[in-house]
Amino acid sequence: MDDYGHPIVDAAYGFATSEAIPTDCIKGVVVNDLESMDHHLSSIIDSMFKSQDLSDKKQFVPIYDPDGNLLWPKKIQYAELKQLISKKKE
Repeated sequence: MDDYGHPIVDAAYGFATSEAIPTDCIKGVVVNDLESMDHHLSSIIDSMFKSQDLSDKKQFVPIYDPDGNLLWPKKIQYAELKQLISKKKE
């Protein structure tokens, strides 16, 4: 916390806001710490399952690595993901 009681956040790990962000505005999560990615990944997934209504699948967000590869709910490389998205738009 700084002198004013605001959290100090290193940009390498994300950001902080002074207001709540509506969950429908969150499109995904990027796990930036590659050294402990497995731990962070399981922690994020556990948090989503604990805090959500399991019947509302729209509340779950995808998890990516910094290179754009999808890590969860299914592992898909960025290039393949781009192809899937372009086919879906057709």
